[in-house]
Amino acid sequence: MGLLAVAQPVTLNAPRPANDTCIGESMFKRRIGPPPHEGNDSAGANSCPDIWELESGDFAIIGIDKTVEFTPHLPASAFVDPGERIVVLPRHVLVKARENIPDI
Repeated sequence: MGLLAVAQPVTLNAPRPANDTCIGESMFKRRIGPPPHEGNDSAGANSCPDIWELESGDFAIIGIDKTVEFTPHLPASAFVDPGERIVVLPRHVLVKARENIPDI
């Protein structure tokens, strides 16, 4: 069973807003947990589910976009707003990252 997260989509190589002070990858502070291919847990060379802490203190999730499949099955109290996605993260990724997730 994987982790279900609702996250903002990322558009690679999109122009940054004028008020965005992040340059390149500087917004990514650190990986949470081991690299995705360490221990050969990824399904393939291009399958790299991952968790990153951002300089803002938020987290970025790289996972499988399941918005279309899962939205019709959301509980009544859950919503996917425009610009959000349901992202599945394999369980082993979060379990291995657990010790690197800050308490506060």
